[in-house]
Amino acid sequence: MKQFSMTSLQLAVLAALLGFATAAIDPALCKLDMVLCLDNSGSIAVNDDGSEDLNRPPANWKLVIDFCQDIVNQLTVSPTDSQVGLVDFDDEVRIQFGLNKYPTKPEVVDNIGLVEFRGYRTNTTGGLFKSRTVLTNAQYGPRDGKSKVVVLITDGVPTVDADTVLAEAQNCRDDGVRVIVVGITQSVDEALLKQIAYSPNDYVYAADFKDLESIKNVVLNDESCKPLPTIPPAKATAAPTTKPPVTEPPEVFC
Repeated sequence: MKQFSMTSLQLAVLAALLGFATAAIDPALCKLDMVLCLDNSGSIAVNDDGSEDLNRPPANWKLVIDFCQDIVNQLTVSPTDSQVGLVDFDDEVRIQFGLNKYPTKPEVVDNIGLVEFRGYRTNTTGGLFKSRTVLTNAQYGPRDGKSKVVVLITDGVPTVDADTVLAEAQNCRDDGVRVIVVGITQSVDEALLKQIAYSPNDYVYAADFKDLESIKNVVLNDESCKPLPTIPPAKATAAPTTKPPVTEPPEVFC
């Protein structure tokens, strides 16, 4: 049998490929400011067969809460590592807690579990706006130079201020906020959610609430840890320092 041996060049290429394959960033090493933005509308309580889950909280809401806790459990939470805030929305939008409210992972995880199910319409625009507010307003504890991430988790389509949701998604981009979208069930408008997401890699789909468990490790990707560039404000046009020359009116011959 012919012995196969690799040249030094082939070995170097293989090592590079293996290095690339294992270069995924461990979320525990990230230092990001993240807001979980939860759809808390009535469709959460709809079962697979179309019937309403009358339990309060409904089973699907418990799965959403578990999913959020699982995402946080991947991180190292502290004032110098990752910080986590939470916003939820139905008709109204609530900032449940800012980035600087709970400085340890157990506190964040426990308080995610305290968010009550509401169940009305779907104010996605307001949810994104409030999430961006948490990530840009000093009172909520955002830090300069850190990656700013919104994880929007939704199972339906916007029904409040729907015509401005893409404008608000653009506002997030302009402020250096990466929006990661988790769409659940076939009821979502995937085309719209992919436009809301910062990039194609920032959209994740779960066919069912029970499938959230299987995607929890792919929500945060390598790019999530990298801060986005913010768009500088437009420079005002400088006023002229000298008066323009006076133009004499043309001579008129009668």
